[in-house]
Amino acid sequence: MRSLRMHMLFGGLLLVSLVLVACGGGSSAIPPTATSSISAPIATTAPITTPGRGSAGAAAVPTAPATGTILDNARILKPELDNVRYGGTLVQIRNANPAFLDPKYFAQMDAEAMFYEKLAGWEADPNTVFSRPIGVLAEKWTISSDLKTYTFALRKGIKWHNIAPVNGRELVADDVAFSLNRYRDNDSDKYFNYKAVESVVAPDKYTVVIKLKEPDAWGINNLFGTTEYTVAPEVVAEGNGRIGTKGIGTGPYILKAYAPRRGYSFVRNPEYWAKDEKGQRLPYTDAVESPFISDPATVMAGYRTGQIDLGGSIGGTDALLQLAKSIPDIRISNIGISQESGLSFNVLNAPWNDVRVRRAWNMLMDKEKYIRSVSSTPYWEYTTPIPWSLVSDEPFTFDKLGPYYKYNPAEAKKLLTEAGFPDGKMTLTSKLEFSSSPAHTFRSTLFQQLYKENGINFEITQMDTATYFQKWYERSHKDISLNFSNHGDWSLNWYANNKYERDATQNTSHIDDPEMQKLIKEVRVATDPAKIRQFAKIFWDFDTLGSYYIYTPVELTYGFTAPRVRNYVPRRGDNFTSALKLPWLADAPRTAQ
Repeated sequence: MRSLRMHMLFGGLLLVSLVLVACGGGSSAIPPTATSSISAPIATTAPITTPGRGSAGAAAVPTAPATGTILDNARILKPELDNVRYGGTLVQIRNANPAFLDPKYFAQMDAEAMFYEKLAGWEADPNTVFSRPIGVLAEKWTISSDLKTYTFALRKGIKWHNIAPVNGRELVADDVAFSLNRYRDNDSDKYFNYKAVESVVAPDKYTVVIKLKEPDAWGINNLFGTTEYTVAPEVVAEGNGRIGTKGIGTGPYILKAYAPRRGYSFVRNPEYWAKDEKGQRLPYTDAVESPFISDPATVMAGYRTGQIDLGGSIGGTDALLQLAKSIPDIRISNIGISQESGLSFNVLNAPWNDVRVRRAWNMLMDKEKYIRSVSSTPYWEYTTPIPWSLVSDEPFTFDKLGPYYKYNPAEAKKLLTEAGFPDGKMTLTSKLEFSSSPAHTFRSTLFQQLYKENGINFEITQMDTATYFQKWYERSHKDISLNFSNHGDWSLNWYANNKYERDATQNTSHIDDPEMQKLIKEVRVATDPAKIRQFAKIFWDFDTLGSYYIYTPVELTYGFTAPRVRNYVPRRGDNFTSALKLPWLADAPRTAQ
């Protein structure tokens, strides 16, 4: 899991131009392909608010707003590029470490963006809370009029890290083609999206051409939505087809050392190609230490003693308020992003293949009591099947989140009795599976308690975070599991293609509806905002009426750093782009690069 919960809820539709897509253009609200003559209403993006101050949450928990706290003044941070200082060591905590560093087989790799890079990435759109595609290794790209051929022009002069067996040679198109073709193998975690690819070729040293089997207006989103990093063929060959813990890339930092469940150690890449907006070379810090620490109390103590600069779980908003009191000049920003939270059912297995059971479980979850147990502050919001802004001009209130969202034990027990459970009571051998992260540990126990109060008994089982996510990506959870959603580019296409398509990695409920599969194909070539909104409503109703997932409220997400950290603009949409190439330290030793 990422150290900060960087997952979108809000967003708005923007218009973009078609056929030619250069880096930095477009928004993922609609695809980076649309006719330039399109003229349609743009959905309004509502300001980020907190429950009790005009947001959807106010209707659910009638608590007074928290005023006069540091969180009221939290904001989206702006870049700080004046008086930049170079050098120093940044300490950033990780609470999940994979067993190996091969992006082909494990996709939940945040730290690997420190040394790996992709053809295209994502950055925050300054006008919305959606992200938009930008070139990384690619300087620009074009899309054919039939939406089947994507042609990328690489930046020239990018070098691999100066480590054997690559030894600092120049990155070329063959490297990219090699990497992307690995993702087309059926044992790859990215096979679902890359099975749509007909071919990936490098016609010359600086050009990569991707041909799709079918038209897809959202190809950039699908092919580069998460961790489709470019890796060196020599490193793969050295590992007999796989990459272990030797990570060599083209990114801002060089991996000096790594050990699972112990952490990472990085040093600055002196040959890194990128510069900031003022032409200053990146990255700014000389080193980054990323120890593995999963205990919130230890992380809190590290901040108080000045040993930690950013990252790590401290136990939610209440803990953040406590930390702010003990460190008055701690830097806090409202990221405006929430993580999808709740439960997913495996509908291949009984009793979850009965919609009455799934609806009953939704109505037996007292979501007001849940959020009061999670946080005593009003800083929370609802999570929903898809971002509300794709469906409505205004946030949904509690009463508009569907007939099965509300707590209704009488109706729920009636449904369970109809489904064959006498008196609406269930004792299951099923185990709720969850990771070792503090948030998962707390929430799984809370779920168990809340359901037990309503006559539902089940076991819970914990596994280490890496194993949990591997099972999650393989969709091998047997019955019920804590839901987690990597929201990719936050477009409707993302949800359609990655959450509801029959074989999608994140279709953890194993949804297989023939009409939905047809609709997904229509979404792939949809560019008209009005049509996209119609599709979005269909997906919304399909999910809420089928109760394939249980969506629980979550706390608002805040980024926070030690007082000395500058220019850490939390990733408000730049999915899996290394944010740690951007911070500099106010007490760093050098004023010049």
